[in-house]
Formats: sequence, structure tokens, C-alpha cells
Amino acid sequence: MIRNLHRFIHSCGKNSFGKSRTILLNKTVSPKCIGIPLRQFTIVTASRRVSSIPFHRLRCMHTEAASNNITVNDDHVTVLKNGMTIQLNNVWLRENCRCKDCYNSSTDQREFDITTIDLNISPRKVQLDRSPSGEDILHLEWPDGHITKYNMDWLMNNYNADIDQSEWSRQLLLWDAETLEKNMPMSVNYENFVNDDKGLKQGLQTLSQYGILFVDGTPATIEHTQKVAERICHIRETLFGKMWSFGNDSAFADTAYSNVHLRAHTDTTYFTEPTGVQVFHCLHHKGEGGKTILVDGFHAAMKLKSQYPTHYNTLSRVALDHMYLDHGKMEHTHGIGPVLQHDAITGQLKYIRFNTYDRLSISHLSHSDLKIFYEAFWTFAKLINSPDNELQVKLWPGTVLLVDNWRVLHGRTAFTGKRKVCGCYLPRDDLESRYRTVLNISV
Repeated sequence: MIRNLHRFIHSCGKNSFGKSRTILLNKTVSPKCIGIPLRQFTIVTASRRVSSIPFHRLRCMHTEAASNNITVNDDHVTVLKNGMTIQLNNVWLRENCRCKDCYNSSTDQREFDITTIDLNISPRKVQLDRSPSGEDILHLEWPDGHITKYNMDWLMNNYNADIDQSEWSRQLLLWDAETLEKNMPMSVNYENFVNDDKGLKQGLQTLSQYGILFVDGTPATIEHTQKVAERICHIRETLFGKMWSFGNDSAFADTAYSNVHLRAHTDTTYFTEPTGVQVFHCLHHKGEGGKTILVDGFHAAMKLKSQYPTHYNTLSRVALDHMYLDHGKMEHTHGIGPVLQHDAITGQLKYIRFNTYDRLSISHLSHSDLKIFYEAFWTFAKLINSPDNELQVKLWPGTVLLVDNWRVLHGRTAFTGKRKVCGCYLPRDDLESRYRTVLNISV
């Protein structure tokens, strides 16, 4: 167990419920049946999104025995089971049919065309049976004679499922400088990471939980650094190229190509969506300084939300423009979005877009709104720049650092002498794909 690390907890909190047994229901009813009053269960998340509590949770909350019944209503099917009411939308039930004509199971793609049905569709027969293997199966017959069958367990996992927090967000370990210094995440050896699936899984687990990963024993070359990156997924080629290397030579119009102190920031905020992972490998440095600064942006955001909820809402609401401009290379990109970006479905914090270097002047806020914004932005910047939240590590040849660019902000202390660092970017979509396939967690 990692001590002193906070788990990322959604503002709705956690609840644990036991499972109740399923009762066989074998009754066919017509649309003329009398409707059953519905019990209303709703929750309000921090983002003020109102959603029904998933009915698999409702089932666990009602364990007393009661009569079972099904009612076909104008726009939904109601199942009364053990004193619990389950409401299923008719269009949803028809659209998500998993028969071979409606769904291609070999490609996991829907074949059904929703425009072929009336939105007022209602099944003419509904029946709940138990299969020989003991599973509850919901049978629906539609007006055109089409038959749809659902395993009730599948329905519980897919209809109004528990989407307030993903598995990925529940296993995050948030940290500040002190907690991470005492409990540094385990690094993974280069040979194990590149050649052994267990090593890959260990590395991805660390990256997903902490937002950083160290791969030790890597030969100090661009080619071997590329092997580390491509072990996860393909590299995202940008205006800096595929694999890039930089020093204090001002090769690009970017402060990183210098030897000055760099405050912690999100990279590529000037893209429509910031890159998912940044890879660093210090190949050479003769001189002093040049420590890498790492800040858990999610930890800072949760502190802001706890101590200054109004500021948190402001930074979640106000969009900012960021720009990269290099006249010599004819590059001019813009990225627009709030500092704190949330998932459109779950409402949980998705990524941070924080970069004081690339942020443009604000021209779209009123005088009063500017005052509110600057108070919020200043407060968050103070948290980001606080020594309590900054972990400083010296990167040496042989150690590759992977940083979750959506969560962990990075910077660098000033340095002397010649320093060469190589690296690349990885796309977020492909990283999350690896989380799902290798770690088997939802993101």
C-alpha cells in the first residue's frame, strides 16, 4: 500500500452496495397494462449534471420481496422487480438490439439505422425469462415482428450505467513533492519494458496511477528512446518532428530551447488538444542545474476545488487562447480551452491546459469578469509554483521519463554548460487504448 498518497475521489463520493439475487420473471404483458408509479432517484454532481442513479445500484438498495411486473408505456418499458422500478427507454431498447441483423459482433459496430423506426415506437410484447444457464433474458417483440433479446446483466452494465467516475480516475494516486519523495513510484527496466509484456503492464500501471514513469537502463541514443515510446503506441509527429532533440541552441521559437528556468506548464496548449504523453531522455549534460520539475496538476486542482471552489469553477468555465508562432518555419497554431477541462459525460476532470508562456492576451472578458478570472488564475498558479508541489529530479543518460501531459505539468531549473535532451510526443487516444487493452480498465 502506498502511504500518504491521496486517491482521486469524485465529489459525489463512493458507495458500496451488495448484490441481491435475481428473481425469475416469466410474464407477457400488453401495452394496455396499467402503469406502475416510478420512484425518482437522482444525484447532482459537482458539475451540476443530473443523472439517474444506475438501476444496478437501485436493485441493490431494495432487497425486500415484492410482486414482479412489467408495463409497456408510451415511451418506455417499466420493470418492477423486488420492489425496485427499472425504466427502459423504448427507442434505446430497439436501437441497441444485438441480433445479427442489427449488430456486427465481429467488428463491434452497430448496423441498425435509427431512421428506419418511428421515435414513438413501443414493443407489443415484453417477457422476462430465465435461460437454461440461469441468466435472466428480456424478450421484446416490436410492431414489425422483430425480436430483441437482452441479458439483464448486460442491461445493468450498459443502460444508465455508473459513469460518474471511470476505473482510471478511481485508481489515480495524487501526490505532492513530499509524498512522492517518500514513495517514489517504481521504475521499470528498459529490457523488461521493451521485450516483456509484464514489464509493459507494470510501466503502464505506474504511468496511469502517478502520471509519470521512469524507464532505467535505456541506451543513451535517440533510437533506443524511440523504442521506449513506440512500445506504448505510435509517435505523434508535430511541427518539432517525430523524434526531436534540443539543447540551449534556440533552434525553435520556444523557451525550452534555452538554458533559463522554465516554470511548470502543460506542453502543446496551442494544439486543439494537447498531446497525451511527453517523453524525455537526457543524452548529455556537462554543467550545473537543469533539474526537471514535475507537478501533479490534478492534485493542485483538487486543492483549488476544496479551498476555492469558486475559482475552480471559473477556471473550468473561461476559455483561453494559446499560440505557437514561428515566422521562419511558417508555423502558426492556436489552441483554445479552459484551464480545467472536464469530461462531457462524467463531469470529472479530464485534463489541464496551463501554460503561462503560450497563453495569449485575454480580449473576450469584461472588466468585472477579468478581475474574477485573474483571482482564480493567480491562485491556481501559486499552487502550481509552490515548492510543496514541485518534485525536482535530475535526469541522467540512461533514464527515460514519460509524463502524462494531460495531468502532470513539467518544467526545468536553469542550467549551465551544454545539455542535450531528446524525446517525442504520444497521442492521448492511443495511450488510453493501451490502458484498456493492457490494463483492462475503462478510461
